Amino acid sequence: MTAEIAILNRSAVALAADSAVTVGDKVYNSAVKILSLSHKYPIGVMIYHSSTFMGVPWETIIKTYRNKLDDICFDYVEEYCDDFINYLRSGVVTADLQKNSLNSKMVHIYRSLLYNYENNEFRTEKVTMTEYINNVLQQFGEWTSSVNCSSDEIEMLLDENEDLLNEGIQVIFNGYQLSEADQLNLKRIIVVYIYSDDFSYEQYTGVVITGFGEEEMFPALYSYDIGSIHGNRLKIVHNKSVKIDGITTNSSIIPFAQQEVVYRYLLGFDPELQRFSRNRLTDLFGEYNQLVINRYSLEDDSFLVDLKNNAVEAFYEGIKEYQSESYINPMHEVLMNLPHNELGNFAETLVNLSSFKKKVSKELETVGGPIDVAVITKGDGLIWIKRKHYFDERINHQYFKR
Repeated sequence: MTAEIAILNRSAVALAADSAVTVGDKVYNSAVKILSLSHKYPIGVMIYHSSTFMGVPWETIIKTYRNKLDDICFDYVEEYCDDFINYLRSGVVTADLQKNSLNSKMVHIYRSLLYNYENNEFRTEKVTMTEYINNVLQQFGEWTSSVNCSSDEIEMLLDENEDLLNEGIQVIFNGYQLSEADQLNLKRIIVVYIYSDDFSYEQYTGVVITGFGEEEMFPALYSYDIGSIHGNRLKIVHNKSVKIDGITTNSSIIPFAQQEVVYRYLLGFDPELQRFSRNRLTDLFGEYNQLVINRYSLEDDSFLVDLKNNAVEAFYEGIKEYQSESYINPMHEVLMNLPHNELGNFAETLVNLSSFKKKVSKELETVGGPIDVAVITKGDGLIWIKRKHYFDERINHQYFKR
């Protein structure tokens, strides 16, 4: 995991990210998570979660794309996003890497299916393997409801990887007598998952692209979850977009990955504690309602249920109003005019809060190490406020002469 933050106002974007990366049970403080997307134009990218795209380091992909982009610029940040996504579809990942990724997903899915079938203690009646496979396929199929996925595409991917899928079925389900129909449906489960928007079996990466397009006077930000690619099918979900317009939106703070500490500071109320208190308050009202029902032998308690729900909603609406008046609005009034260096300092401080929280807790320190800070402006492009290098700068002068 990691802690990253983007802060936008009318003149700049500040990005800050820690350096922690988890490899197995160890945490290293050397990951690069902020990079410029162009050598010449004010556009940057930030990544979190997985540091690779199907085995290819994101740092390599981004720097290769940056060289390819060269003098090309786009009018809007969203066009940079579209071009970068098209680049990912253009052959960055080789066919061998795609097949290796498909094999890993297949093993993971088949083992999960088999484990769930053999260890489902809550099943009320015995279900045959055939019925179980059909039910799972139906559930997987529902994931494709939002995807323009034709049966021809599914069958084509099925044909291309039939040998690999057959081998996986033989190895993992070797204790079961499966009919040809069962085996075909097991293979379809894998292919349907590939074409779905589900990320359950993905080592996905959060990708944040932000800055200024040629025609944009104010910054914009777009974030995506990117999983894997098979053929021309890229598993990608658009998460967030923020556009500063100088009218209704003058500033914005967007945390990524580990967000709870940032929201605790920004809202004055830990989101997890707020959820707990809401549930507890609802339960208490329910208990009091039951006492009233028992005391007065009420048959119709619908008005008490409405009273309980209205009271809880009114209480938390009051909290939301107080948060807006006392925390959110005053902060945004300051943020929209904050100088570039202070914007960077604020972003760094928010990441530091997450790092400090991990340091003084019993949890694994998945946030930590040097914090990289960059500020992107329309005129100056991406400027580093703080940046770590994996090498000694004193003996690598040639790097800075490029």
